[in-house]
Amino acid sequence: MSNVLITGGTGFVGNHLVKAAHEAGHNLFLLVRKSSNRSDIDFPGVTFLYAELADEKALERAFLELQEKTVKLDFVIHCAALTKAKSLDAFFKVNTRGTALLLDLIKKYQRQIKQFVFVSSLAASGPTAYGNTILLEDENPITDYGRSKLEAEKILKKSDLPFVIFRPTAVYGPKEKDIFTLFEIVYKGALPLIGFHQQALTFIYVKDLVSLLLSALKSTPIGKTYFVTDGNTYDKAALGNYISKQQNKQTTRFTIPLGIVKVLAFLSQSFYGLQGKLAPLNSEKYKELKAASWNCETKNTFEDFDFSPAYDLEKGVKETAQWYEKEGWLKSQ
Repeated sequence: MSNVLITGGTGFVGNHLVKAAHEAGHNLFLLVRKSSNRSDIDFPGVTFLYAELADEKALERAFLELQEKTVKLDFVIHCAALTKAKSLDAFFKVNTRGTALLLDLIKKYQRQIKQFVFVSSLAASGPTAYGNTILLEDENPITDYGRSKLEAEKILKKSDLPFVIFRPTAVYGPKEKDIFTLFEIVYKGALPLIGFHQQALTFIYVKDLVSLLLSALKSTPIGKTYFVTDGNTYDKAALGNYISKQQNKQTTRFTIPLGIVKVLAFLSQSFYGLQGKLAPLNSEKYKELKAASWNCETKNTFEDFDFSPAYDLEKGVKETAQWYEKEGWLKSQ
């Protein structure tokens, strides 16, 4: 089978990806931080390479280790990314410059790769107005995270390596911790909605995203960018409604005006900042929460990869909630 280097294997998407790639029989080389918990992905035959994405010397040592073992990589799936940070520079250090370092080392030591699969984000495009659809030429990120991912994409396109870029929308599923917050709130009997404006939201279940990423290893080098969703759009209440349906009980629905959410984001960011922590609700998250539409054009994704998601939001939420309950993350009230 193929030799596959995966970055970010201890993260949410990466964890699911490693398991699926291992089950598919690929020879896996995982670039991880030494401090990361690797117990979930420590499968027989998996090789760990220790380096932080922004540490040039450590990254090069990892590639030298591959060279010493005469390992020739067939594919690289780049999942590692910083999704929360205190500054634009922190995002760029890891997501942009870290990607550039990785590409340089691949060209130096592993130029023969067949495909570099980059897991970017819909945030690289930014949202659009309600009723509109985001197109590939739309590049107006509203967050520092989105800007850092877009710049990384531009560097990849200039690298002369064979590549494919995926821009997934909000990814959810077992082990996810951000959207999980809404599961906790709904399970306590509340269903908060943000703002009185209309919204068109999109989602992708992690298993479907992973399936798509692995299918890219079977494709010829494409050199294109693709949006990834389950093919549906949802209103702002859909996620909470499906969570509530899974629990089979009524919830109290209420709307929080955007002005109040903005103040809460500022206060949360300040409070966590004083403790040297990153707030789950911050100014970056507020920008995403108030956006009108994350609907995007996915026709090419479905056609070029024969992509047929197995999960819509209702089915995905059901399986996710069951996992949270089984693992003790959630307890019905």
